[in-house]
Amino acid sequence: MDAWGYLSQADKDEFERLDAAFARNEPMSGERSETFGLWAHTRFCANPDDPRRLALLGQVIDHPPAWSGNTVSGLWRTFCDQTYRSAERAEALSLLPLAATARLSYPDRRVALHWVPDGIRQYREQVWPLLRDRLTELFAEPETDDPVAAVRNVLWDDDAFTTTLAAEFASRLGTPGTLPLLRHCATATASKPSARWLARTARLLDARAGELIADVLRRLVAHREYRICHTYRDEEWAETVFLRERTAVALRGMVWACELVDEPWVTGLLGDVAVTTGTGMGGSGANARSEMLANAAIGVLARRGGIEVVAQLARVQAKVRKKAILALVGRTLEAVAAQNGLSSEQLLERTVPTFGLDHDGTRTEQGLRLSLTGAITYNGRKTIPKTVGQELLAEFRATAKELKKALPAERFRVERALAAGGPGAGARCATTTSTTLSPAPSGAP
Repeated sequence: MDAWGYLSQADKDEFERLDAAFARNEPMSGERSETFGLWAHTRFCANPDDPRRLALLGQVIDHPPAWSGNTVSGLWRTFCDQTYRSAERAEALSLLPLAATARLSYPDRRVALHWVPDGIRQYREQVWPLLRDRLTELFAEPETDDPVAAVRNVLWDDDAFTTTLAAEFASRLGTPGTLPLLRHCATATASKPSARWLARTARLLDARAGELIADVLRRLVAHREYRICHTYRDEEWAETVFLRERTAVALRGMVWACELVDEPWVTGLLGDVAVTTGTGMGGSGANARSEMLANAAIGVLARRGGIEVVAQLARVQAKVRKKAILALVGRTLEAVAAQNGLSSEQLLERTVPTFGLDHDGTRTEQGLRLSLTGAITYNGRKTIPKTVGQELLAEFRATAKELKKALPAERFRVERALAAGGPGAGARCATTTSTTLSPAPSGAP
């Protein structure tokens, strides 16, 4: 148990007392504490053939203490340590962890033990077949026609994002018409979707489900990482979490499903997802919040193809610093450029969106003025009077939002071209800047 590393000094002293009592063959039938349970499990794991240790383990199972989630997590870590080399004793060593898990509430099981099913499946493959059904049963909350419980059974509630989804979207995600699709999305464990996976998705997907996926992914784009502080015995530690892996897998399935959705929002939203998840914690850095989801979004953009994906990929290039993600973006741009008989740079230059701006970098209509920076004014004033048409104002604001997203990508492209140098590089960049996000004429070189 010392290898676990989370015993307080009082626990260690209690372990010494219990070891001494055990060595003297003293009766221990009156022991009921949680620390006694930890001790019994640890000593049993060290020698599962000892009948005395097995009897003490049975005593803990029959007369359980008030288990805490962190302590039960420790029981599972000890189990994983002891089954590292061999699965021969796995069934006996799992007796107390399974029994203690069953004593926790469903939320406590998912929060404290979120790592157990996937950890055993990935790193203890030899014991996974033995425990798969039992763990599945322990983590499956009785649904009783409750959509919230149904959603929790798929996504769990061990991170802030899934808690939000259960609260805001359960009435839509947990319906009989949508729940099968959610469960299917949670099977997106491969690096890319197979033809069979997409075929099943197509059978489950309808217009209403597509709108729901869009709403969930928009919520993802707005989501940010957060810190969780843990305390156990004498130890304190913290972790920064964006998404738990189980959550990310289900969201990857939703991203994959967008490959089958023919709606104007798809390409832009996938770009938003790629930028948000591909950017490092805190909005910068060489790592990614979720490389899994960034790659999934870029992969769907690549398979959708077409000129319209280029601007979104350029946004990723401008914001993301993770080399593996940038390499995927580069390969995707090269493929799209080759399809159009262009180089990657030519492709990026020709697909710069205009946003309706004139060559002076502005758009003016009915007194409203949109500038290249995304600022909106009315006859030179920042205050917009209520007499302005709300539909036109809403259109200007939506355009300004998209313009602000595109500017970093264009700035990055121009700076990269200048850094690369070469004949005419400065002139080309000056021309691009002066045309303020206008695409090159169709006959331009």
